[in-house]
Amino acid sequence: MKNMHDKINKIMWVIAIVLALGLLFLLLNKETWHEQTFHYFDTDIKVRIYHNKNMDAVVSKIDQIYKEYDHLTDAHKSYDGIVNIHTIRYNKEDKETLTLDNKLYEILSYVNEWNKKSQGIFKINQGATTDGWNMYLKEQVGIPSDDVIQNWKEQDCESLYLLGDSKIKNNHPMIELGKIPLGFANDAVTSYLKKEGIEHYLIQENGNATAGLSVNQRPYKVALSILNKNNVSTITQIKNKTIVTYGATEDYYEYNDQLYSRFIDPNTSKPAKHVKQVTVIASKAREAYVVGNILYLTSVSEGEKIINNVPGVEAKWEDLDGNITSSSKFYQYEV
Repeated sequence: MKNMHDKINKIMWVIAIVLALGLLFLLLNKETWHEQTFHYFDTDIKVRIYHNKNMDAVVSKIDQIYKEYDHLTDAHKSYDGIVNIHTIRYNKEDKETLTLDNKLYEILSYVNEWNKKSQGIFKINQGATTDGWNMYLKEQVGIPSDDVIQNWKEQDCESLYLLGDSKIKNNHPMIELGKIPLGFANDAVTSYLKKEGIEHYLIQENGNATAGLSVNQRPYKVALSILNKNNVSTITQIKNKTIVTYGATEDYYEYNDQLYSRFIDPNTSKPAKHVKQVTVIASKAREAYVVGNILYLTSVSEGEKIINNVPGVEAKWEDLDGNITSSSKFYQYEV
């Protein structure tokens, strides 16, 4: 009998130890939410991660990524040792070419291709015009005259020339990239997270979002300011996608009770006034940001033609009269 009790005690101890080790493993590997806000590209970027990793190194790397892309694409400030957009615009170097960081060259190559695809709807050499309008509207100093606008257009006349090997012609094109660099930065962040084995994340900037998977492996739900047929906010669900809206509140200035877009129409050199807002969903953040920009600068009918030639990208528009239009497969993201 004693031997039997000893055996039972040993078994119970083994079970207790196994349970304790299992509980310890679960505690040590418990995934928790980590949230950090980064301020780059003149906006707050909230990154939420659900993982059991030590987040200090992860947060540091994410900050490094945003900082690098922010500095490379800053049009209004120079940084020691960096050839950035400000350098391209205003440098006083006496040489025919500039050598760029590979990341900046990649961005410029990408947007230059979209300039061609859009057949001039989207242009990147509108820096003087964009800065000029922003100054007038932000400072509440009136509306620029046609002569002032013409002067800006003359400053914007130089085109971007990509020469290969990360070199461009040093002719001082007044490059303006809008929100697009944030798309590239978000793609770099998500690529890093995936390499680290982190698949549960959500990146938010104003109403825009780049999403991985939620904790329960389901898509994230994002409410749009575009209303649905029931006259309430459209609810979308995304996973491993980016959703971007152009025409949101932060995309406008108000002056004398009128709203003026921050995005300049290349055909008029004045704030764009084609649609009230447009939402784009794409697999890559860079694509969502650049396609959204293009669609905001043209009519819904022209935008539909563009979307039909961009596989895997869907859009939803609200025109100036409040009419709602969706691309053929946008419904798959609606709840």
